[in-house]
Amino acid sequence: MLQKTGFLSINQVIAYTTLMEAWKARTFNVPILTSVLERSRNDARTLRSDTNNMASYGINEPFARAAASLWNSSSQTFKATNLLLNAKNETKKLALTLPI
Repeated sequence: MLQKTGFLSINQVIAYTTLMEAWKARTFNVPILTSVLERSRNDARTLRSDTNNMASYGINEPFARAAASLWNSSSQTFKATNLLLNAKNETKKLALTLPI
């Protein structure tokens, strides 16, 4: 029924919303939400995770862990875009690959 209607399951909607909020926080520099996902290093080394635009959670809470995991599994196109329509399309593609 989900495929026929084109709707996302509850789990997929939660993943979609979480990922979009993380994208908005990064793109629009929302002060409180940007502290949830960290990407900076405190030393001069450059690691693969830095060049791949990977994120880690700054606060040990379920939303931060889920957002970091979803961010790291998203495409480079999603991470690099600053257009809302592109971000929504890439997020929906990722959400559809997640289990129902």
